[in-house]
Amino acid sequence: MIPRLHAPTERKIQYSLKASEFGDKLPIIPSDSKVQRGSVLFRLDLDIVATRDGAPLANELLQFRVSWPQSHARLLTPTNSAGKATLRFETRHAGKNTVFPLMQGFSNSAFNIEITEAWYQAPFKITAYNCCDEDDFTEPLVEAKGVGKHKKDFLFGGRGVIMQGTGLGSDGRYIQITNPKSLSWKPHYAGVSNPEAAVFKYVDNVHGTYGVVEADLSIAFDPEILPPHHRVNIVGPRALGERRGDDTGGGIKGHHFDNYVGVGRSAMQAWESAGGNIVSAKVKYLGK
Repeated sequence: MIPRLHAPTERKIQYSLKASEFGDKLPIIPSDSKVQRGSVLFRLDLDIVATRDGAPLANELLQFRVSWPQSHARLLTPTNSAGKATLRFETRHAGKNTVFPLMQGFSNSAFNIEITEAWYQAPFKITAYNCCDEDDFTEPLVEAKGVGKHKKDFLFGGRGVIMQGTGLGSDGRYIQITNPKSLSWKPHYAGVSNPEAAVFKYVDNVHGTYGVVEADLSIAFDPEILPPHHRVNIVGPRALGERRGDDTGGGIKGHHFDNYVGVGRSAMQAWESAGGNIVSAKVKYLGK
C-alpha cells in the first residue's frame, strides 16, 4: 500500500494598524507611562487575523515577540470565531520594530512597524515664563556680589533674578544667580530674607537646566514625561508648533509644559494677547 501524503499545514497572520483615539494610526504615549532610560513608551494596537489552510484559527491565545529588546506584543484576548483579535504592541525604541509569532509553522507572518512620532494620550497644560528685564523694575540700586549695582527688586524680588534664575540687566548683560539654594524666601515670595548671601555672575544668554533657552522654542518640562532636548508639536486648541525640552521647574510636574516667551514684561503681554495659558492641549511627540 502506498502511504497517503498530506499537504503541509499553512498558518498565516495578517496584520493591520488600528486607528487610535486621535483618528490616525500613529502610536500613543499612555497617560500613566514614565520616561525610562531616556525613552518614552510607545503603544500601538493592531488587528490580526490568524488562519490555518485559509480557515479561521479560532480560540487561540497566540504568542508574539518583537525584534527589539525590551519590546512586547501580546493578544488582549484569544482569537474569535473569525480568527480575529487585537494585538497590543509596546516599545521604547523609535525606529523599525518587527513583530512575529513565537510558534513555528507561520509563514510570511512578520510585520514591520516604523515609529517616528506619537500622540501623548493625556492632554497638557501649557503656561508661559519669561526672563526678567531690569528696565521693568523700580526699586533703588543695591550692591550685589559678582555683578555690582542693580535694582533691588530686579535681583531679589519675587519676579526677579533669584526666582527666575536669569535676568537681563539694564546694561544689556545677562545676570544669573549662582547659589539659589542658600537663600530663604519671605512669606508669599516677597523677596529673600538673606540677600547678603546671594552671589551672581554674568552669563552670555538665558540658561535653563539643559543649556541655553530660546524664545518660542524652549519649554520647561517634567523629565518623567519628556526626555531632555526631545521635541514636541503643540497642536491645539491654539497651535504653538514645535517646542524643545530645554529646562525644568519646581512647579512643572506631569503633563505640563512651560513655554519660554523671551525677555521682559512685553513678552508675557504678547502671550496673554495671543490667548494666554492653554488648559487642555493636544501634543505630538517628535523625538530628538
